[in-house]
Amino acid sequence: MPTIDLQYTPAELMSARAEQQLAETRLTETPLLGLLAGTIMLQTQRGIEWGAKLGDAGTSGREVGGPLGVDTKGKIEAAQLLIPNYYFKHQLRVLKRDLVEAASTAKVSSLRDPVGIEINDALMSITQKMNTALYAGVGTLNDTSFGVLGLNEIAKQTGSYAGISRATEPRWRSIQIDGATPGTPEPISVDRIVDVCLARRNAGATSMPNDGSRLVMLTSAVIESKALRKLYLQNTAPVLADGENRTIVGDILPYTRFAADGIPVISDVVPALDNKIMFIDPMMMTLYSFNDADAAAMNDDKISFFSYNGLQWRMALVNDDHPDSIEFEISTSLQLKCHNPKQGLTVLNDVANVLAA
Repeated sequence: MPTIDLQYTPAELMSARAEQQLAETRLTETPLLGLLAGTIMLQTQRGIEWGAKLGDAGTSGREVGGPLGVDTKGKIEAAQLLIPNYYFKHQLRVLKRDLVEAASTAKVSSLRDPVGIEINDALMSITQKMNTALYAGVGTLNDTSFGVLGLNEIAKQTGSYAGISRATEPRWRSIQIDGATPGTPEPISVDRIVDVCLARRNAGATSMPNDGSRLVMLTSAVIESKALRKLYLQNTAPVLADGENRTIVGDILPYTRFAADGIPVISDVVPALDNKIMFIDPMMMTLYSFNDADAAAMNDDKISFFSYNGLQWRMALVNDDHPDSIEFEISTSLQLKCHNPKQGLTVLNDVANVLAA
């Protein structure tokens, strides 16, 4: 390969362009991934462990001067997940002369075309796969789930999550609200949104005043545009007012255009959101990724790392045997953790795609 007399290695040049692209797009085409990217935890062990609170401490009374007695403790059990040994990856080939040309001008921005096009396509493909897995992943090591346990798995009412049985621990089940006839979509209404907030509050899932200021709605693009938006045009101001902006964290703003009953609405184009609205508390969700940058073998000139809001990808030069081209692989692995399913996720099912006439 021709010598590139530059402070950047080929992998570093590619990483710089990829990071620039992510900063420009802000993952707006993959809103769930973009929303949760800021929660990322990088660690050098695959195990994810936390204490799951499954029962409250008891309180009793006694007379003045009466006998002392120890009250019951709150119930806490260990919850465990794993960062999968499986990568989201995209391998791409670029011409060496394009990298040499970029190096000769000493401008990373010169990689925009044609190499930039290759990187853009690669990032679009890999981030869409990541976004879909965060909804529909079932934990299997394949090119659909990538080892991720997504929101659909967290929302299940049977089986176990993170090693804790939902059957024996009611607090480990997310809140599910069906329509009048389960399985039959019905029009959304203000009352149905209010019912969600009330159900969360009655279940002890809302620790702040019940105004939805810590919730985010995830729904399909068709429900957002043809039902929710029309409903709240009729009932409330749909545009985020200055007062509402103060209650929404900055990471949400690129992905939402209006709020319903004070709750930011984010739409996505994934089958997992067909005929449903997911209410998530981002404070209860965390993405975990293995920090490959800390592995000893990673410190060479064929590998570089880039990130967006802390979410880290690896750029690796994997083949430069061809006289004219060079191959790179973009990769990452991650796992989604919901600290408490009852608090973190509520699903409103059976939502029709259009507003009632």
